[in-house]
Amino acid sequence: MAFVPGLVYGQAAQGGQQDAQFGGGQQMSDQRPTSFMGVAKGTVLQLNLSDGVVAISTPGGRMNLRGLPGQISDLNPGDLVAFTYNNYNGVLWLSLDQGAGGGLGGAGNLSLGPESFGSYGMTTGYVNRVDKRQGFIEVRGVQFRTHPQLLQNVIPGQFVNVTFAEIGNRNWADQITLVGSDTNFDIGSVGGQ
Repeated sequence: MAFVPGLVYGQAAQGGQQDAQFGGGQQMSDQRPTSFMGVAKGTVLQLNLSDGVVAISTPGGRMNLRGLPGQISDLNPGDLVAFTYNNYNGVLWLSLDQGAGGGLGGAGNLSLGPESFGSYGMTTGYVNRVDKRQGFIEVRGVQFRTHPQLLQNVIPGQFVNVTFAEIGNRNWADQITLVGSDTNFDIGSVGGQ
C-alpha cells in the first residue's frame, strides 16, 4: 500500500494489521478502544475547547476528533496536523500518548492546571453515572468530561475525588482519585501523575 498524505490509516490494536475505516472497527467493551488506532492527517477547520472537539479536513472528508482541551488549545484553523486517535465504539478520541507536540501544528499538553485554564476545583462524592465511550462521569449530580482512557477503572458507586477545570460551560476532570477506607489511589489523571 502506498502512503498518501492526508489519508486516514489504521493499525489493529491486538494482533494483525488492517486499514482503518472512518467510524468502523470491531465492537468491544466500552472501557477500551475498539480494534484500531488510526492516524488522521489534514488541516484544522475549527475547534471548540469547551466541547473538546477539533474538526479537520482530510482528502477523505471532514473528521471530528475529541480530545482534552489541553491537547487542542494550541491549534488554530489552517494548521496542518497529524493525530493518532483511538476509536471508542464509534467515537474518535485523540490518543493520550501523543501528548504535547503530537500534531504538526502543535497538540498542547495534557494538563488542565489552573495556570492553563481559569476556574479550577475539586469535589468529592459517589459516582452516579459513567459513559466511557463519550468521556462522561457524574459525581454528586455534576457532570464532568474527560478522556475515556481515564475512566477505565471507574464504576458507579465508587467514592471519588475529582479535580477539575471549568472550560467554557463544561467541567473537565483532570484527576479522578478513589477514596478508600484505608488508602487513596489514583484511578486516572490527565498529567499521568
